[in-house]
Amino acid sequence: MNDFPNSQHRTILIEIGLQIPLINSTPYPRWNFNKAAWENYANELNKCIRFIPPTRSNYNRFLGLITAIVKKHMPRVYRKLYVPGWNELSENLYREYMNGNIDVAEDLLITLDKSRKKKCNKTMTALDFRHSSREAWSLLKKLGGKQHTRRKDTSISPNQVANHIVNVSRMPSSKRHTTQIRKRFTDFKKQCTQIYELCAPYSEAEITTALKDLKPGKAAGPDGMHPEFLIAMIDTDSIILVYM
Repeated sequence: MNDFPNSQHRTILIEIGLQIPLINSTPYPRWNFNKAAWENYANELNKCIRFIPPTRSNYNRFLGLITAIVKKHMPRVYRKLYVPGWNELSENLYREYMNGNIDVAEDLLITLDKSRKKKCNKTMTALDFRHSSREAWSLLKKLGGKQHTRRKDTSISPNQVANHIVNVSRMPSSKRHTTQIRKRFTDFKKQCTQIYELCAPYSEAEITTALKDLKPGKAAGPDGMHPEFLIAMIDTDSIILVYM
């Protein structure tokens, strides 16, 4: 605000009344794994996945199937505006305050402070950085006052980055050298036969072991596939269909 004329002081705004801390959530929907119907998800996936041939070209169909089934059996929302520590007791006190009983304002604030303190103590006690706990790092970001920003999606491919480096570099390019490298790479791929262990197809046991080693709570990859979606397939016939 602008200064008052003939004054050395700025205007001070003072808010009087009940001040409840409101938090604006990041507008990014999140899967609620705690409220997911995993059994129904696994059963429906087991019925539908048999219609998708297990080939590399059908990977997008596989992702689409899992996403469609997950949306039916798992909520995905976010809270636009919420009050930390708000519970049933706080709701009742707030209703009394809105009905004209201003004497409960202090009790309402004390209830919110106790609820937040209890949650903070519980979270701090359960912190475990040995397993890269997502809750631990999230709490540290909140304590540090870091603002969460939504990451913009990019469609830049590695080839575009490489082409840009070549274009801005001062080294002259040689078409003959590029042709030789491509020819050598093609010949090398032809020489890679099934006799090599790394070129052999995966077995059902290897896929099952890999799924069991997945750690829940990790971030999804570029395809949006969370580990929880694949872990739920272990005890069903879906893993056999994927292997075949």
